[in-house]
Amino acid sequence: NTPTLVWQPPEENSYPLLFWIQIDNDYNFTEPYVLESGWVSGNSWTIPAENALSDGLYFWRVKTKDNAGNISADWSARWSFRVDTLPPATPQPLSPINGIWTDNTPVLRWTSVQENSLPVLYKVFLCSSSTFDPDFYEYYESPWITENYWSPPELQGETGDYYYWRVMAMDNAGNISENSATENFRIDRDSPTKVVLYSPENNAQVYYGTITFEWENATDLPGPPQPNSGIARYWIQIDNEPSFDNT
Repeated sequence: NTPTLVWQPPEENSYPLLFWIQIDNDYNFTEPYVLESGWVSGNSWTIPAENALSDGLYFWRVKTKDNAGNISADWSARWSFRVDTLPPATPQPLSPINGIWTDNTPVLRWTSVQENSLPVLYKVFLCSSSTFDPDFYEYYESPWITENYWSPPELQGETGDYYYWRVMAMDNAGNISENSATENFRIDRDSPTKVVLYSPENNAQVYYGTITFEWENATDLPGPPQPNSGIARYWIQIDNEPSFDNT
């Protein structure tokens, strides 16, 4: 709300030049104006703190006076800027949350936030402790990103370890939201065992139209007492080529 306005001085014989800046929330600059600078030197002017602008859209323009007292016949082109002092809404974690199991290369996702000052950027904090202390725990921090998802580096914890994460937002005016609520998940680094096929038997002749495929249940190592995520689903492929090269 106290921006610095910068312009390109014109060519002139009678130096030094002075400049007069007008700021208004009306495109046509109807009196009384929101703010006028008076004559200033240089090619920039910072709005004083006592004249800090309220949130909203503003227009500004500049006139020039040379050392002989001549004032430019026309104002500069009028430009606009928007003052925004309100932080964006706090993003909400979507996944993984509530201690759900993931592998050690999860993708963290959260809600996008609505905001006037676009683009909105996000920063994610991920740690093996809910304290988010980078000195004593495994800790990751994303750069400011535009996407509402982030893939951290491969996590180094063991199967069953918890990780904690939260996210904040920053709008284009530099306002930063609060951190989201902290969410957590567990990692499982270990692949399940190989499935053993049971029925139909290998090279069986099948004469009925509906075929039921059966297999021995897999296990998810390392198993008790070490926690693991367990078997969730199976994926079946059927082909007319033993190489499974066709679609």
